Amino acid sequence: MTLMRRNLLMAGRFNNYLVGGNLCNAFVVGSLGAPDDFFLIAAEPSEESSYPLLTGNIIDSEGNLLCRLERNILTLNPGDCSKLLGDAIGYEIHDAAGQFVLRINTRFFNVEGVGESYVTTIEGQFFDKTGAVVFDASSDEDGPRLVANTKLALGFAAGGGFGLVQDYAEEELEIARIALATGGTVYEALRGVVDGIEFSLDGKALLNAVVANCHIHVKTGNWEMSGCALTNDEFDFEDEAAKIKWLVEQVQGSQGAGSSA
Repeated sequence: MTLMRRNLLMAGRFNNYLVGGNLCNAFVVGSLGAPDDFFLIAAEPSEESSYPLLTGNIIDSEGNLLCRLERNILTLNPGDCSKLLGDAIGYEIHDAAGQFVLRINTRFFNVEGVGESYVTTIEGQFFDKTGAVVFDASSDEDGPRLVANTKLALGFAAGGGFGLVQDYAEEELEIARIALATGGTVYEALRGVVDGIEFSLDGKALLNAVVANCHIHVKTGNWEMSGCALTNDEFDFEDEAAKIKWLVEQVQGSQGAGSSA
């Protein structure tokens, strides 16, 4: 277990997160990409944006999935959670009983050693699928503090380095780098042999995988692929991906017609 107070880890020039009194430009925590366990990705927004980018699973005290956030949007909500917008930049997540689960609040102020910056404060107590408290960003009699009893990486550099790492293996840090570099749009790794299943490519990072005989749905360009082999797979292109597929086919068709003339 790690207890942290008032640390500064790889602060960003324009946007930062204040989690349990600790300032950093981005962080990841928990079982990244797990469908049924706690994880949270806080990616650094672009310079022109003041809005934070949070993605992850929130679990209740009995180990059940409450909801999933994807870049602040509730995309899966088995716990019937509600998202309440605040007066400033930010929101709260409440469970079905109206109990506070997660609070984020963004303000613009001068950060010592950094300068003026948008700072998003994150507050909450988070459980894993066993019901244990694994990440606690709240306050006690000594003020804000962060207690982490799970995998954690605070602060992220453009070159791929982290300010502080707790318990993540190198292959887990590989997907953490991708998650933070893509603003939290890609966060689930697929490795090894993937054979004969149906899945959505969106949000996935295929890393040194052999993908064969699969039915793959593609809606966006939010995916990564490195060192992979695709064999005898069936693709369904939908939504934005279908438009891009159509455009490529039109361009290829017109180029082919010009060559034959």
